[in-house]
Amino acid sequence: NFVYRSGKDSYMHYYVIFQVQMAVFLAYIGNFLANERRTRPAGSYVFIVLFGLSAVGSAALMSLQLLQYNHETEERGPVPWWLCMIFDYGWILCMATKVRFEPVAPSI
Repeated sequence: NFVYRSGKDSYMHYYVIFQVQMAVFLAYIGNFLANERRTRPAGSYVFIVLFGLSAVGSAALMSLQLLQYNHETEERGPVPWWLCMIFDYGWILCMATKVRFEPVAPSI
């Protein structure tokens, strides 16, 4: 069974999410750099910055929250929930729109 439920093993659950976020972003960077500059659509440089900020920011904020969480008192970390939500939803929005900003490449 390859399911990590957040209530049973929050560290492993987060680790899997962190891996997915970083792998998707690094794959996008690799694809972006592997193609010629002329094939990159307008706005792709701005998008890559926003995508990077949302991926790294989400990972950093949620890592801080997880490390600062007190399991005994159930006291949360110092980052407000809404800030984590903004970065998380930002990453999801980037995932939904990244196809629009990928370089035009021949099909294989």
